Amino acid sequence: MTTSHSNNYYYKSKERLLEEFLEKMNLPEILLKAKKTIEYRCSHPDWDRPIVMYGIRKKHKWIKKNEIAVIIDTMPWQERARMAESHWYTIIYKRPATDLEWHEMKIKNPIKRYWIWSYFINKEWTVEKIISHIVKDDSIEYRLDCKPLVKAFEGFYRRKFSIEII
Repeated sequence: MTTSHSNNYYYKSKERLLEEFLEKMNLPEILLKAKKTIEYRCSHPDWDRPIVMYGIRKKHKWIKKNEIAVIIDTMPWQERARMAESHWYTIIYKRPATDLEWHEMKIKNPIKRYWIWSYFINKEWTVEKIISHIVKDDSIEYRLDCKPLVKAFEGFYRRKFSIEII
């Protein structure tokens, strides 16, 4: 007695599972999203440029650190939630990485997802000193206009900072 695959319960249940999966998928929407992604990448040659984010550590019952971080996300095109942005830090300012930063990221380690530089707020490193240090690095090393960054920090902390922008 021979049994074919169509008579076998195991294969029928597999087929049923596949049918249910395909019914749940919205294939036209997925295709439309893929077309939009391709159009965006064709019209924006720097679509894979890393994003530099400046954030404040979120409060959590286990995390007692008070810190400011500069985060470079090397995979900005992904749709899933960015871990640094969604879980660890409140992002107060974002900007695209400069050509120099982008080049450094490609050379140092192209596999790593995040680069995080943490500045812990304590008696020696006050908020004002940390912001001054970040502004000095960005304005001297990468020749950036840091006024929007300082305004973002002032808006978050709801006070003015006396920082000399070079």
